[in-house]
Amino acid sequence: MNTLSRIALIGGMVLIVSGCLPLIVLGYDCPGCWRNVQPLTGSAGTGDTTGDELVTVKLNLGNDDAGVNSKIQQAIGDAEQTGSALNGWDIARNSNASRTGYWFFIAQNVNNPNIVVQRGDAGAGHCLVSVINVNKNTGQIIYPITIRIPDSTARNMSTEQLTAAIKHELGHCLGLADTYLDQVCSKLPSGASIMQEAKSAKAGQPVCSEMRTTSIQPEET
Repeated sequence: MNTLSRIALIGGMVLIVSGCLPLIVLGYDCPGCWRNVQPLTGSAGTGDTTGDELVTVKLNLGNDDAGVNSKIQQAIGDAEQTGSALNGWDIARNSNASRTGYWFFIAQNVNNPNIVVQRGDAGAGHCLVSVINVNKNTGQIIYPITIRIPDSTARNMSTEQLTAAIKHELGHCLGLADTYLDQVCSKLPSGASIMQEAKSAKAGQPVCSEMRTTSIQPEET
């Protein structure tokens, strides 16, 4: 593997690119997508998930601290937990009733999950953060992707707000980039996107409880 040499910080996502120069170019749709990065790769689905990429999510939260773990577990949920972050993406449909092509589920016993969720520092100015390693030469994601949730975020957000914030980070895992609270996504009927960062693009300060929507829009799937 090449030496990690460049970190690009975009909202709540850190892309660490292996090689000399960054490969990532941001698209200008709203919400935007990351270009020249290979799509998230899971395993082949079966039964009800046939045709979907199965995406394994592992929780690595450590010892509980005044209910932080249980709140994160409730927010992230599982594929069958209605209203949870994972279920939100799993049941999302576009205007043609098509799914995203991915099925997120909790898999605590796997050694090499696609995504690890852990408590930890998100960096200055961020409520949560996704750390995505990308190989410059191939554009392949180097797994696992890590989603870090600070204890202060989990304590201060309501469960609904935390669920929406985790949906936002899972959107990064799918290749979606940030938009901002003062940016209207004109292609979305509500003008609001789950990918709107919980801070003002002008002020640049995190407002972790002020996401404009808690729902995934059909146009985002």
